[in-house]
Parts: sequence; C-alpha cells; structure tokens
Amino acid sequence: MQRTVWKSADEIRFSLQPFKRIAVFSCGVCANLSGTGGHRGLKIIRNQLEAWDKQIVTERVVVACCAEEIMRQAVQLAGITPGRCDAMVVLSCAGGIKSAALSSPHIPVIPACDTVGSTPVATTNANYIAASLCTACGNCIIGLTGGICPLSHCPLKRHDGPCSKAPAKPGPCAIDPARQCIWRIIEHNGGDLALIAQLGRLQQDHADDRLALNRHRHSPAPLRKLAGWTVAHSTAFSRLVPLIR
Repeated sequence: MQRTVWKSADEIRFSLQPFKRIAVFSCGVCANLSGTGGHRGLKIIRNQLEAWDKQIVTERVVVACCAEEIMRQAVQLAGITPGRCDAMVVLSCAGGIKSAALSSPHIPVIPACDTVGSTPVATTNANYIAASLCTACGNCIIGLTGGICPLSHCPLKRHDGPCSKAPAKPGPCAIDPARQCIWRIIEHNGGDLALIAQLGRLQQDHADDRLALNRHRHSPAPLRKLAGWTVAHSTAFSRLVPLIR
C-alpha cells in the first residue's frame, strides 16, 4: 500500500484560505490503513474544517481514490460542481489527488496528506522489512536484501552496498550513530553484499534497457464507466479495510 501521513494543520489551512465551501473525499484503502483516510480521517478533517469556519457541502469515503473512473463517479454522485463547491479536500496518496484533478478539473484539489512511500500491510512494525518504505528509486534490489529497502534507512541513501566508514560488524551507523548500520543488518540476515554490488553495476549499465511490453489495450469506455459506478456506490468495503491491519 501507499503510506500517507497528515500534513500540518497550518499547511492545510493555508491552502484553503481562499475557499469557503468544501467537499471532502477520503480513500477507503491505503489512506484508511494509514489512519489518514476512511471514516476516521473524515472525522479528523471535519473537526478541523469546522474550527476554521468552513462549510462542508459533502463528505464521502471512496473505495479507491487512485482509480480515475471510481473517483469520477464519486464526484458525480456527490453532485460536485463549481457553483456548489469552492474546493475539494482529498485524503489519499498522490494518485488520488491526480484522479480528483482529472475528475473535476475546474475545482481546486487540496491534499491533506503526504505520500511517504509504499509499505506492506504488516502486523509487526518493529521489523526492518515492514519499517522500510519504498522510495520508488526505479532500481529495486530488495530481492537480495531480504525485503529491506536500504534507501529508507541509510542516511547516505546507499543503493548497492555500505559506505567506506561502515562498521565491520553490526553496530551503529557511521553517519548517524543513533541508528544501526542497515547494511550490516542486511549482511547479518544473509544478504550477499558482493552480489548486491554486482547487481548495482548491472543496473547502471542497463538503465535504459528494460523489457519492451506490448501496448496495453484499455477495456471499452462503457465497461470502465460501469465498473467505476459499481465500486463508487459501494461503501461497506471501506469499513472493513481497517480490520485487516
């Protein structure tokens, strides 16, 4: 899932300064699991908007804000028009913000959350695998690191092995002693640093040489619209999502 965190109240309020009538859409999947979306997110942002004397014209949980057709149907169901609404506040990852902008291009879309990376829906957050957020570097190596993304733990953002000052065995990071050297943790867990370095060189040599895929064919527009309409009308799913955390 894409993990999201709340923006500061000051930033959200600043972005909403010119607007009075607000529509709120909250993602029922990733943001819901992050604690920033779903019905809980709606309650939090509703309290903020009311404290700022904003008028909430509608609020709705969308099963998946990142899907343009689902978001488009949700906007239409809510009756959002420029004459009724000054701005939309969207509680989702960046994908949901983009879908909202595509769905209603004449109404400003205000994000209330920041996307910080992808992460598994895990029950043990203390684990280095679960705690490491994917930074979408474009050259994934977690197949050789046991699932740990080193870029989210290493202050130097090392991608293919430890720095020259790294400790010889598991211990504090040479740059930030408050944390453990993630590369020594990877090595201790069975990661082959020589093989990782070799993969890093291979990725550099073939950075522009990716598999050529056949051109994707979209489903017919009426079918996509029907699927979006069906999902947009479903609210029960979003209430169940937090239970799988």
